[in-house]
Amino acid sequence: MTTISGEKIWVVDQAGMTSNNQCLDEGLLDITDRKLMEDLLTMNERRFRNMIENVSDLILVVNREGKFLYVSPSVYKKLNYPVDEFSKHTILHYINPNDRQTISDILSGNLAMDGFYEISVQHSSGQFIMYEFRASLLDEHNVHEGIVLNARNVSERVKARNELQLNLQREQELNRQKSHFISTVSHEFKTPITTISLNTQMLTKNITQGQHDKVQVNIDRIVSAEKRLIALLNEVALISRDQSGMLQFNPEPWDLHLLLDDLLEHISYLIQSNVKVIIRRGVNRQVYMDNSLLLHIAGNLLSNAVKYTPKESKVFFSLTAQGNELEVMVKDHGVGIPAKELEFLFQPYFRASNSKDYKGSGLGLSIVKRCVDLHRGQISIESKENSGTTARCLIPLDVNSVDGCCSGTR
Repeated sequence: MTTISGEKIWVVDQAGMTSNNQCLDEGLLDITDRKLMEDLLTMNERRFRNMIENVSDLILVVNREGKFLYVSPSVYKKLNYPVDEFSKHTILHYINPNDRQTISDILSGNLAMDGFYEISVQHSSGQFIMYEFRASLLDEHNVHEGIVLNARNVSERVKARNELQLNLQREQELNRQKSHFISTVSHEFKTPITTISLNTQMLTKNITQGQHDKVQVNIDRIVSAEKRLIALLNEVALISRDQSGMLQFNPEPWDLHLLLDDLLEHISYLIQSNVKVIIRRGVNRQVYMDNSLLLHIAGNLLSNAVKYTPKESKVFFSLTAQGNELEVMVKDHGVGIPAKELEFLFQPYFRASNSKDYKGSGLGLSIVKRCVDLHRGQISIESKENSGTTARCLIPLDVNSVDGCCSGTR
């Protein structure tokens, strides 16, 4: 209605016949304020519904038994379920079994509703997605026994957190392994140094006492220990260059037979009485190889075989030049490697579970693999626990076999 002043108002027209049905009893009640309030509530409800229907969070209302009272459109959109799906099951049906106890405790009141909880929710595809839940009562007095669950997808956050924890664990493990390596290498250095020191003293004593027949024995031991010491220094230097990205593949021209002789000379300190050496030189010709890396390949393989093989058992070491490849093969009858651990052999610092009684850094085979890879060669390991191991490397002999990668860095 419009008042005399021109103002628009809302009224309720209340009318009725009098008792004698002779006149109409009518009254007008101004309800403008109430109408404005109703319009405001309707607008707010519309705005709230629009917000709920377009929000990316999952919004659920369930009762104490876990039955759904309300499911926001985002639930269907994000989890890809049909509209009638949630009338078939309780909320626990869609929760990862490992997280169901948390939801059960919230529904029963055994868990506080003011906290945040990470729970995996099942997508229609069967995949579980990590959500962060927060619960609250539908109304202050919980007259309707309704519980509102608001959930936000935190999969990326959880993934990043897990990766951070994994990287931290890896870093801690790497630091532990490096400490173990330093300790092991320090011990390895002591052995040749002690040998040199003792035999130098014995050499002086034998010369002074005129026991010249023993002098050569002392000299041989000193030379062998010196070679071992140089090999250790070279190995540490190689590891340092590799970890800093400075390890290079630098092949040089070699006479094939001289290359093999030089190789045997440098690893002679490893050739014990139980080591049988087989050399098949092939046709002598010029080849291109990185001799320093080849020494690491042959030295580490033979060192492992000697270390893990009893003195009474034979170790076979062979170098075979055939065609455009050099085969380095070492076969022993030592402790072998458990089958389930073969796949980890080339990982830095890895040591087989049955090698705890033997000294070692766990870097030998990873070094071999790195040197073989730089040559664009191949390596294979065959082993059986308590029956021995056979390691075989095939390495190209000339520069053309490595696709021009002769001077590349890691």
